[in-house]
Amino acid sequence: MELSVAYRSEHDPDKPEPDTICHGMETYLHMDRDQSHESEKNSCWHVALRLSFQPRDEDNSRYSFVAGLLGVFFCANETPTGLDAETLVGVNGTSILYGIARDLILTISEKGPWGALTLPTMSFTDFRTMLENEDHSEPPPELTSDP
Repeated sequence: MELSVAYRSEHDPDKPEPDTICHGMETYLHMDRDQSHESEKNSCWHVALRLSFQPRDEDNSRYSFVAGLLGVFFCANETPTGLDAETLVGVNGTSILYGIARDLILTISEKGPWGALTLPTMSFTDFRTMLENEDHSEPPPELTSDP
């Protein structure tokens, strides 16, 4: 849905690069259940993940980026004991989308002047803290999609 990787001309390869991605990356997550595409056996979920990193001018970061992805996931209605569909999709769907974004950013940045940028690994077991609003309100326009 959205992908941009920009090299920063002010980057100095002779100076150390700060570890600002972990602390400066903004994340947005939105999930909603699509009952119109469900069956007796499966629930259907839309998961939107947006990552953005815009370093401060004084940071010696090599790149800035934005990656926004939307995934449609089906989850069996019969889930393991103690787990619900929202948790399964929230953890696994977000992990899948993050892995795709991570690979896209790596692929594009490796062709740039400062070499490949590998995003850190992340765990999404606490995905609910990333949700924009606990009431699952509408995502911003750039993350909406018609099924």
